[in-house]
Formats: sequence, structure tokens, C-alpha cells
Amino acid sequence: AGEGLLVSNHSYGYLATSLQAWQFGYYDSNAANWDNLVYNAPYYLPCFAAGNDRNTSVNPGTGGYDLITGRGLAKNVLTVGAVNIQTNYVDATSVVMSSFSCWGPSDDGRIKPDVVGAGVGIFSSISGSDNAYGSMNGTSMATPN
Repeated sequence: AGEGLLVSNHSYGYLATSLQAWQFGYYDSNAANWDNLVYNAPYYLPCFAAGNDRNTSVNPGTGGYDLITGRGLAKNVLTVGAVNIQTNYVDATSVVMSSFSCWGPSDDGRIKPDVVGAGVGIFSSISGSDNAYGSMNGTSMATPN
């Protein structure tokens, strides 16, 4: 970022099952460090996948809300959730959130994710060979999208 990087994609995060309930939605030192970095590199925008844990029991009693963690809760980054692909957009009701994408709000009331992108059934490169492709789901597919 200090040498002119303008945007970066970060499709990784904490293993939700290894976290305590208070860590979901909590603005931690990791988020604060990202905010500090972006403050000092004002033309840099890091983009983070929101996570895919909404339908797990990692934070029971939340109804699927308050599941974003760590760097995804930074105030000066772009956190991205996943929606179903929409080929016939009419209005906002045409957009359907995926069944897995994490969302907030943060513990201090901010709305997260900041934006959403197509993240279900995305045709993408996969490991295995230099010409391997497959259909994948996840906020890691929506973020670079």
C-alpha cells in the first residue's frame, strides 16, 4: 500500500468454529490495524470476503446476524457478501441473498457487508492444473467479482 497499491482482494478469514461468541461483530485490533493502514494509504482499498457461516451454529441465538469478524469489520475497507446470480434484474427485490453469506450488523451498529456481488455458481479457476475450471460458491467468489 505504501508503494502505490490501489486495491487488494482478501478471501480468507477466521475459522468461525474456533471463535468465541463475543468475537462476532466485535471491532478488534485486527480491524483497527487495517483502518490505520488505510488511513495512511488513502488511495488503497482492501476488499474482504464477509464469510460463509450464516447457516452454521457458530453463534447461536443470533438468527444468522452478527457473524462478520476481524478485518471484515474495519471501517475503511470494503466487505463483500454474496448474492445469487441475477440475469433478469427488475428492481431491488430481484436480488436474493445467498443462504450462506455472513452479515452484520457490527456490535457498534454499522451495516456490514458494505456491498454484495454474485457469489453462487460462479465459474472460476480451480486448483488441479493450469486449465482447471469449476463452479464455486462463496463470498470469496463475490469479492473479486
